[in-house]
Amino acid sequence: AAGNKEEAAGNREEVARLAARVLELEEALQRAQAESGGGGGEALERLEDRVQDLELQLGQAQLDTAEAKAAAVRWRGVAEATKHDVAEARKALAEAQAGEG
Repeated sequence: AAGNKEEAAGNREEVARLAARVLELEEALQRAQAESGGGGGEALERLEDRVQDLELQLGQAQLDTAEAKAAAVRWRGVAEATKHDVAEARKALAEAQAGEG
């Protein structure tokens, strides 16, 4: 469970880092478009490609974070079910021992 928390925290940091980078590049893209009078250019195309690449990375990082959260929820459920099973087994054992005594 601790590993899942660490992974989720790492994923959140990666999402935040990538989101900031996407915003930074989008601003640079807008400045480049404004400076070029809205025209194209190879540098502008490369910048647009980079923004798209980072947006894909951001989407993947968000997906990884969602998967880590889902795994943590599943493990929390398993832990709760296990606690319940242990409590039931202890109760049955106590009843069996009381029946012997």
